[in-house]
Amino acid sequence: MKASVKYLSIYGKREKYPIQTMCRFFGVSRSGYYDYIKWMDKPDRDEVLAAEIARCQKHSRKTYDYRRV
Repeated sequence: MKASVKYLSIYGKREKYPIQTMCRFFGVSRSGYYDYIKWMDKPDRDEVLAAEIARCQKHSRKTYDYRRV
């Protein structure tokens, strides 16, 4: 099982069970869990750029390759 799936499972049950116990059960570190949660709360820094690229692609009817976009 991927670590991200384990972290999401822990996150979903964090109010019912102690985080330390769940981390031990899933075999992940607490620091790794907290790093993942910190990363989860940050907005995607490329989201604005991706939206602009999608808009350009739609406007050009997908005729431009990656160099022109």
